[in-house]
Order: sequence, then C-alpha cells, then structure tokens
Amino acid sequence: MKVVTPETKVGLLTIVAIALLLLFSMKVGGLSLFGDSKSRYIIMHFSSVAGLEVKSKVKLSGVEIGYVDELTLEEGYASVKAVLTHKALIRKGSIATISSAGLLGESYIEIIQGSQDQAPLGNGEILNDTRSAVDVSAMVRKLSTALDDVNAMTSSLRQLFDSMEKWPSISGIIGNIEKATANLKSITGKIKRGEGTVGKLVTDEEVYENLNKTLAGAGKILDKTDDLGLDLGFRAEWQAYSSSSKGFFTLRLRPRENKYYLLEVTEDIRKEWKDGERHNTLESLLYTAQIARRFSDFVVRGGLTESSVGVGLEYYMLNDSLIAVTDVYNMKGYDNNAENPQLKVSLKWTSHNYLFAYFGGDELLNEYYRTFFLGGGILFDEDDLKMVIGLLY
Repeated sequence: MKVVTPETKVGLLTIVAIALLLLFSMKVGGLSLFGDSKSRYIIMHFSSVAGLEVKSKVKLSGVEIGYVDELTLEEGYASVKAVLTHKALIRKGSIATISSAGLLGESYIEIIQGSQDQAPLGNGEILNDTRSAVDVSAMVRKLSTALDDVNAMTSSLRQLFDSMEKWPSISGIIGNIEKATANLKSITGKIKRGEGTVGKLVTDEEVYENLNKTLAGAGKILDKTDDLGLDLGFRAEWQAYSSSSKGFFTLRLRPRENKYYLLEVTEDIRKEWKDGERHNTLESLLYTAQIARRFSDFVVRGGLTESSVGVGLEYYMLNDSLIAVTDVYNMKGYDNNAENPQLKVSLKWTSHNYLFAYFGGDELLNEYYRTFFLGGGILFDEDDLKMVIGLLY
C-alpha cells in the first residue's frame, strides 16, 4: 500500500488553490468552463432615466439584489443593463420603477415582483413594464403655471368685490383682500421676472441645475450613511501545530451588497510560544484591514492580512451556506523556518445566518509550521445587534 507523502499533499492543495484562482479569473473575464456568462443580468427600457447613474442600486421588494452596469441611449428610449449579484427570481410581469430614497436621496431601481403564475426572466431577457422617475424640473414649471392661475383668480375676486362695495359690512373685508391680492400679485410678478431666489430657481435653468446637483450630492452622502451595513463577531480556531487556540475579533462594514471592508485583530501564537515561553504583549497582535468585492459567486479580497500584504479568494456554494476560502500572505515567509508565502485554505459552513464553523490547513507551502486547524464563531449584523442591545436594556 502506497503512503501519500506530505510533499504530495502540499502539491495537491496547491493545485486546488491555483485552480480556484484560475476559475475566478475566467469568471471575471467573462469566460467559463461550462459556457455560462460571467454574471446574470436583465435589460430594462425607460422613457427617462433622470437621476439614475451607473452603479445605482437595484432592489427587489426593498432588498438590494444588484446594480446598474450600463446606461445606453436607444431609439426613443433609454436602455438599462442591471447586473444581479444575488440569484434573485424575477418573474415576467414584474414592474421596474426609478425611485429615490427621500426627496434628496440617491435614485435606484425598485422592482415589484410579478405574480407567482408567471415564468421567471432568463439571463439577458428584457423586463418590459417600467415606470420612469418624476421630472422635478417639470414640476417646477407646473408650479409657475399654477402661480399664474392664482394671480388670474385673485384678479377676478377683486373685480367681484369691487362691485359689492355698497355693503358697508363687507367694505373692510374687501380692503384687506385687495391688499392681500396686490401683495400676492407683486410676489408672483417678481417670480415671473426672475427676481429673488425663488424667481431665479424657477426661471434660470443654470441656477436650478446647480442647486439640484448640490442637494442631490448631499442626499447621496446621507443615503449612503443610512445604507451602511455592519457585522461584528468573534471566532476562534484550534491549530494542531501548537496544540493551542487562536482568537479573532472581526468588524465588517458593508457600503454595498457586493462590497465590504474587513477589519480584524488576532494574536500571533507562534511568537507567543517562542523559546518555550508565552509572551502576552502588544507585539504579538496581528491586524487585518482589507477591501472585498463580490463578483457573482466569488469574492476577492486584498490589503493587509495579519499585518502583512495579502490577498484572498472566496467561492460561495449552496446558496452561500458553504464557502471555500483561500488566503495568501507573508509573501517573504514568516521566518527562517518558513521562507515561502503563507498559504491557508479552508472550508466554511454557515448556519442560522450568524453561526459558522470551518476547517482547513495552514502554512501549506512551509513544512516546519504546516498545520491542520478547526474553528468556529459568531457574526452579528446590525439588526442582530439592535435586538441584543434592546434585550440588555
């Protein structure tokens, strides 16, 4: 019976890691081993896309499922290509509307799901039923027209009361109404001539556009702050090499559904147990600060990994409950006993949205520190944290 040597095991794990990286590269580049496209998308046609931008959010029943990838002008309408980052089921007969988060909020596409008896839209199909956003400039023009109508109405009322001045009891009322209508007429006249702030806003397109851009920019900042997601958690893993555990404190910020920032603090247990003694100092702490972006079923990460430059790749399976994770860092090696980059590969299972467990191998390219590990942890999102704080108080 042949025994598989450690070198053979390392070679097989390295091949698996390289295959995952190759598969990710092909996915991002639009290629596929199975003839699938690099991502799922749908097309929507609008009469107007005022306020909508590339990377604007796409939501289904209030839940973010993708983003606007392309805006093109076709004959007689605007065509929007929306990339779906989640495998959301959008049925034929659904309605797409351009909405905004409040009066000054960022514009986004809201999809209202069609009836259950309708077939789902396929990749690249067109969602025909759309509603364009309300044009604010058109509303301002309608307001100006309404002011003209009010002016005409007050003039008619003044003529009516002029004919009724013979009644003494009404003469005082008529005088007050005349003053009010004169003032109103003066105000509306100034607005029509473009005088004052409101007048310039109504009649000067440049002033209106500048003000609109300023308010829209402020609204975007507030909207992005409101949409910022937060995850907070802790995990621990037991490593066979040192027969000890390693703890991690995790903070994750999610400005978008397909993007997040990862901050993590852990301890260097190899340094702590060096020379046969345990040293609990700040020098043993390791810091991770990465930016991550999701492309379909893949997440690519980059930045600092345990206080060294590193990159990571994650592949999501089984509706995101099973994740294959590969990390490469310490590019120049950990020390003289491990001169090759640190390669860490694991398989992670998530249960009940916030509990997870994982196992894998670390330092696969360096025999001296090569180890097997088991881990588990808990990760709360902002809704879970609100519930916990509410229970405490």
